[in-house]
Amino acid sequence: MVLGVGLVFIAVPALRPWAVSLPSAIFYWMTGVLAARLLGLVLDGAAPRQWLLVAVEVGVMTLAALWLWRFSGPVDASPR
Repeated sequence: MVLGVGLVFIAVPALRPWAVSLPSAIFYWMTGVLAARLLGLVLDGAAPRQWLLVAVEVGVMTLAALWLWRFSGPVDASPR
């Protein structure tokens, strides 16, 4: 969880525009949560409920990634 909060502070430099900062915060927070859960699965053993929560977290991350993909502007790859 702490990893996710740290990633949010690194990844979201400004709160505006909300259409980019909110899904970025959700995505990076869930990345930290997922890393903690997978570490717990490795150390403590697998449980069916934990795998269900992993699937839910991956689903939330997918929705946040689709939100970012939909609302972020086009990437300008031209050299400057």
